Amino acid sequence: MAQLLGLEGQLARLPDVAATYGPATVLNQTAKGAQNLLVRISGRRDMVRNLAEQRAKQRGSSEAAANAAGDAAMAKFDRRYGSLLVRGMPAGLPTLRNSRFVATVLYDKQGEPHTTVALIAELVVRRSGIVGRVAGVCGAISSG
Repeated sequence: MAQLLGLEGQLARLPDVAATYGPATVLNQTAKGAQNLLVRISGRRDMVRNLAEQRAKQRGSSEAAANAAGDAAMAKFDRRYGSLLVRGMPAGLPTLRNSRFVATVLYDKQGEPHTTVALIAELVVRRSGIVGRVAGVCGAISSG
């Protein structure tokens, strides 16, 4: 996948190319979006805990009671969002190095490229005129 992303970067630097959107770029943007979502969820979880502890202390609760309030708030948050994350990310962490994530984004359950990914790849190949080079990189990626 890194080879394909590098190839798309080379295409982007060709004269008269404003932007490239190949399968690796789409995958990279998808991974970044999912990572940003995870960061926001994690930050929200921390905020829920801190807010519960702060409110408990404002009511005069002991440190132990404030910690218990924080734990309870986090448990409630985890019950609500934990199962959604597990179902929403069946392929694991969204990174280009996670082959399960890559396969889930690029291919359907039958192993065929998702329609959008196949169309993007075809457009990149046709417009760039580097059919042999793209085919070689894609072959190396699918076999490795």
